[in-house]
Amino acid sequence: MPSGGRITTESMSVRRDDLSALEPSVTRLHDLAAVPLRTHVRELGPWTRTTGQPARAVVVWDSSGEPLACAVLDVRVTRTPFGSGARVRLAGHDTLDHQRLVALHEGAAQALADGISGLLDRHRWWRCELELLPAGDPVAHALTSTAPWARTRADDPVPYVRWTRRDGERWAPKKARQKLRHAQRSAEETGRTTVTRLEGPQVLDALPATLDLRRERELALGRADALADPRERQAHVELVENLAARDCVELWQLHLDGALVAYLLAARDGACVRLLDGRMHPGHEAIAPGMILHGHALQAWYADPAIEQVDLGRGLNNFKRSLRTDDIETECTVLWSHAGLARADGRVVSVLDSLRSLVRAARDSSPAIARGVRAARLAQVRTRAVRRGRWL
Repeated sequence: MPSGGRITTESMSVRRDDLSALEPSVTRLHDLAAVPLRTHVRELGPWTRTTGQPARAVVVWDSSGEPLACAVLDVRVTRTPFGSGARVRLAGHDTLDHQRLVALHEGAAQALADGISGLLDRHRWWRCELELLPAGDPVAHALTSTAPWARTRADDPVPYVRWTRRDGERWAPKKARQKLRHAQRSAEETGRTTVTRLEGPQVLDALPATLDLRRERELALGRADALADPRERQAHVELVENLAARDCVELWQLHLDGALVAYLLAARDGACVRLLDGRMHPGHEAIAPGMILHGHALQAWYADPAIEQVDLGRGLNNFKRSLRTDDIETECTVLWSHAGLARADGRVVSVLDSLRSLVRAARDSSPAIARGVRAARLAQVRTRAVRRGRWL
């Protein structure tokens, strides 16, 4: 079917096109469904354009022309003499803490699933991965019932701090409050500490220093920083500029004897605060700067009756467990056109997991290997920058 074609059913129509052509309809649906900040096309659209990630939308309308459901997808097509193949994921994959397939009712969910299936069936073979969707997502469920091969598994939970009522100083569990007091004493014994909360244009002035600290931290841990790619970095800066213009972003900083040792970037999304980014300077783990910053920020948000919850971001670790009150469970659904692709996927994942485990074990057991990993990561960062025409 042509790129902008329509599939008409008895009461609904489905259109697939570039996101830019359907963005007003997607925006309306995202507003109606209260899609989380960054996943909302208001932020996601500019991000895909700056990073160069291809974004296609699938939108369902009713007979009166009102949008009922939508998906924003990253579609990568491979063409061969034997036919085309497609790898499809949700736009913003590997970057966002939340994903959504918006459908206003069950019929719209089925129509959206049919629209996505139609996009996939244009190709001889395909793989579709829908990650970080709320557990039990009706569109994903409809897709699994018709796909030749499908698998659904638990994905990263998203921990939250929720305050159903304000009760004295109980902004966090007792142990977390004790850890904050201990961390503050340790920091004060080390040097002069200051915690600052910046808002609006002040955040933009301080942003470059946070990006430099982030890069140092990722290299120290032997991790590849997504923001090492200048396009990703620019998209991050544009996001913060956009949020600052809407007066809904804040930056918390911890300085030790005048030097920045940690930061926490957050944005207000209605009655929710969502954590966007945060890092500590390598070598300062002993004073627990993350606990100090989160502690100050949570106390300030707890004191604001307009804030009901704090989104700590996808994934659980011991630090988040010490703060969170509950989690949002998510699922990842993967669909394949052929059983062979599903089996191959499983083998590749198994091999990669084994290799990662071996590298981590070697890195942790040998300082020399750890230095080698760090050097390789630094080379990777520089290579990304050179390919994009920018030296670090």
